[in-house]
Amino acid sequence: MTEHIEISLQIKTVDPYPVLASVAGPVQGFRRPVALLLEDEPLIAMDVEMTLEGAGFEVINLMSCEAAHGWLDQYLPDVVIVDIELRDGPCTDVVLRLVEGNIRFLVHSGDQPGKYACTPFAHGAWVSKPAAADDLARAARAALEILVAHRPPRLPERR
Repeated sequence: MTEHIEISLQIKTVDPYPVLASVAGPVQGFRRPVALLLEDEPLIAMDVEMTLEGAGFEVINLMSCEAAHGWLDQYLPDVVIVDIELRDGPCTDVVLRLVEGNIRFLVHSGDQPGKYACTPFAHGAWVSKPAAADDLARAARAALEILVAHRPPRLPERR
């Protein structure tokens, strides 16, 4: 006697940009906070990405201001790690957008913070390059904790 076993598989199609957390809380099906990394140096980006993933973040790395604006038109990250200079120039407009949108960000730069005291960059936490992996991860987690503390309570799910 031959038995037949029926197996049902569910395949989930994933958008190249995952559904992200919003101000109201994580979107269903998304488990990790999202860190948008704006860094144009590939080796630094790889190192920071590995550090943040190890700290529990989903990391999206973009290398230009144009790409950052396009991404932010569609998604809302939990925290942003910003280098001041990207491939297409300084990302002052991107950072101004983060400030206006009350999006937490870290400035990850080799420049001196005092040089940017009267700019939108002054609104972010400063993590100087090179930074120890633990320092960067700790700063990103601290920014996330501030966000969660100020997030409005979620409504109960409807049944």
